[in-house]
Amino acid sequence: MPNVSKPMLTASYLLRLKPEEKRRLEQLARERDVTLAYALREGAKLYLRDVAGSDVGAGRLDVG
Repeated sequence: MPNVSKPMLTASYLLRLKPEEKRRLEQLARERDVTLAYALREGAKLYLRDVAGSDVGAGRLDVG
């Protein structure tokens, strides 16, 4: 998505979370001294690397 900031992308995902899910994720992020936005971005990167390394899907992902 061109011209969309990282905070805006993160916010769009947060809107899809149930309130109790968001509370739990915020608690976990606080306990680890990171922001929820940072934790979500890093979690997405790790997930995509894991999927790229598996036989899931026809293509491979390069997420850096």
